[in-house]
Amino acid sequence: MKPLRFVCCAGALFFAFMAGITAYAINSSYRQLTEVELSFAQRVENDRYAVPRSAVYTDQKGRSWLFLVLEQEGAWGKEYVCKKVYLPYAEPDQGQERVIVSERLLSQYPIAIAGEQVPEDGERVRFAEGDG
Repeated sequence: MKPLRFVCCAGALFFAFMAGITAYAINSSYRQLTEVELSFAQRVENDRYAVPRSAVYTDQKGRSWLFLVLEQEGAWGKEYVCKKVYLPYAEPDQGQERVIVSERLLSQYPIAIAGEQVPEDGERVRFAEGDG
C-alpha cells in the first residue's frame, strides 16, 4: 500500500508543478505581446468612415494603412491578431483629430491604435488596460 501512496503523491505533485509552469508560461507569453487600444470607425457617409488619426499610418510611397483586430481561436482560447489593411482613400478631416477613409471592412472589425510599439501584420496582440 505504501508504494501506491508514494506513486499517487508523486504524480499529484508532478501534475501541480506542470500546471504551475504552464500557467507561468502562458502569462509570460501574454505579457510579451504588443499592446494596442481598440477604436471603432464612425460612418460619415455611404462608404466613408472617420477613424482616429493615430490609427492611420503612411509609408515612404505615400500609401496609407491601418490595422484591424481579428478574433481567432488559439490553443488556449481566443487570440486577437492585427491585419494590415491598405486604404484606397484617406483624407484628413479638417480641424479634427480624425481621418476620413474608405474601406468596407471598417464596419465589421475594431481598429488597433498602437501603444509604444506598432504591431506587424498578422501579429498577436493584447489590449491596453480598460479595453476588451
